[in-house]
Amino acid sequence: MVNGPGSESGHDAPEGGVQLPYARAFVVQFTAGTDARLEHAAGRVEHMQSGRGMQFTSAADLLACMVRLLAHYESDQVRRDRPPEG
Repeated sequence: MVNGPGSESGHDAPEGGVQLPYARAFVVQFTAGTDARLEHAAGRVEHMQSGRGMQFTSAADLLACMVRLLAHYESDQVRRDRPPEG
């Protein structure tokens, strides 16, 4: 479940893709009042690739924030990869 620095989780997948791409990495910081079971969870989550962050007030909200951050990043990538109009 937990992978240390010597783990192979970030190495190439058999199909040549990365199993754990940086574009899908997050840093989560919990407030001092967050309990280990995440029954009361609050804090901040940051998408590593884009640097965008959001605050959350529950475990469910944390997941929702991660979904929004990934969707925002992916829509930015689609716009950037699209040829200019005109």
